[in-house]
Amino acid sequence: MDTSKLTGMFVGGVVHDVVPRKFGEADAAEIQIKTTVQDKKGRPVDSYVDVRVSPDQVKSGWDNAYRQKKGQFVVAPLAIGQYKGQNETFLQYSCAGMPISLAAPSAVQKAG
Repeated sequence: MDTSKLTGMFVGGVVHDVVPRKFGEADAAEIQIKTTVQDKKGRPVDSYVDVRVSPDQVKSGWDNAYRQKKGQFVVAPLAIGQYKGQNETFLQYSCAGMPISLAAPSAVQKAG
């Protein structure tokens, strides 16, 4: 996948956990979002997306917004960074906004 122009995306899934982390001396967090995709034979496969929450975002309570949604389906906006390690290049997902929860469909009443 060419990620040179990829800057952001949304991921939909269930908030599995929100784990406290450290970024140097500052408090940070990691949001774990469980998604279900299909393999080439159509079988469901669970996958997890680990999303970093920066120290400034933790100070603003962004981690708590996701923590309250634990076990619920959300759509999460992400910022994507590409990092080169010693032997490999990898993508890192960072929190880019509050979780979006979809409302349950309501019954539509016929006019007339």
